[in-house]
Amino acid sequence: RVLFVEASQDDLQQTLAKLTDNGYLVEYQRVEDSHAMKTALLGEQWDVVLCSYNPPAFGGLEALNLMQSLGIDLPFLFLSHNLREENIIGAIQAGAGDYIFKGSLNRLVPAIEHYLREALIRREHRQMLLDLKENQIRLHALISNLPGMAYQLLETGHGDISFPYISEGCLTLLGIQPQQLQDKPALFLEMLHPADSASYKKAMRVSAHNLTFAYWEGRIRSLPEGEIKWINLRCCPRKMPQGIQWEGMMFN
Repeated sequence: RVLFVEASQDDLQQTLAKLTDNGYLVEYQRVEDSHAMKTALLGEQWDVVLCSYNPPAFGGLEALNLMQSLGIDLPFLFLSHNLREENIIGAIQAGAGDYIFKGSLNRLVPAIEHYLREALIRREHRQMLLDLKENQIRLHALISNLPGMAYQLLETGHGDISFPYISEGCLTLLGIQPQQLQDKPALFLEMLHPADSASYKKAMRVSAHNLTFAYWEGRIRSLPEGEIKWINLRCCPRKMPQGIQWEGMMFN
């Protein structure tokens, strides 16, 4: 599906003949002004835009800028009878895919195939990002409604700890905001009840050494009043470049 920005019917027919000779079944529309081009871009799905670069007729950088202003990502190739170097450089710098001489269209089909592949890769990448964002939104909504605190705990080879991620349940469970614990990770160790601190550290050492699931129950003194709470902690370790990272949950 080709959108032609082309004033010359003869040039259009020549380009169509080149495409059909190379096995393409072409559906197309020809536009000759900005209004028709905008209507076509917004109203239909296209695979490629083939745009004439022959002033003073509409086309050239004006047509490219119009498509870009609409936020539409399509392969955009210029076709021209004039191979002036400044025109070619300006077109490529502005974002055109290629600049092809109308007098010899041998590069047209390879160029179209190349930029169709590139466009497909970009679409797949955008879809992947959209899917990832949607999954993150769902995961965040799920975690926010859990009756506890989801977290990631990273311990380096030097024994330093940090919390790359802490859910909002931190405030209810520990009495502090997630950011406070991320800014001062040692706060969690300070909250451990003296009688239960050793068992927690042993459980984490065994989990780190064997890369096995950690399960611990013990008491903490939540902030700011020092209220005693029994905590059930479950987390799973994995090796990271920086050390060992656990993903887990804490419940009251």
